[in-house]
Amino acid sequence: MEYSVKLKSVDDCMVFLNKLHKQGKLFHLDDDPSDIGIFTDEECRHLKDRVSEIFELIDDPFEVCVELDNLYYPQTLHKWTFGRDPEHQLMEMKQEIADRVKEILSAFGDLIDELEGVKK
Repeated sequence: MEYSVKLKSVDDCMVFLNKLHKQGKLFHLDDDPSDIGIFTDEECRHLKDRVSEIFELIDDPFEVCVELDNLYYPQTLHKWTFGRDPEHQLMEMKQEIADRVKEILSAFGDLIDELEGVKK
C-alpha cells in the first residue's frame, strides 16, 4: 500500500482507511504509528501526514474506524491486539467459530430430541 500519496478528499480518506483495515494495519489514529512495530520509518513519516489529512477532512475519523471494524469483525469475534501474530489470531477466531457451531448443533440436537419425544 502506498502511504506517500496525499489525501485530498473524504473519499480518499475512506479508501485509505479501508485499505489499512483490510490489510490488518488500521491503528488507533491517536497512536504514533512507529509505536506499533509494523511500519518502516519511512512509512511512519508518511502515515503521520496521512493521519493529519484525515483529521482535516473527516469530522470524526474515529467513528469511521469503528464502523470499519464492525463491518469486518463482528463484536463477538473481534479481539484485535496489535503486536500479536496474525496467524495466531486467525486460529483463535476459527476456534471461537467452531465452539459456537458446536453450541448451535447441540441446541439443534436438543430440539430434535424434544420433537421426537412429542411424536411418541
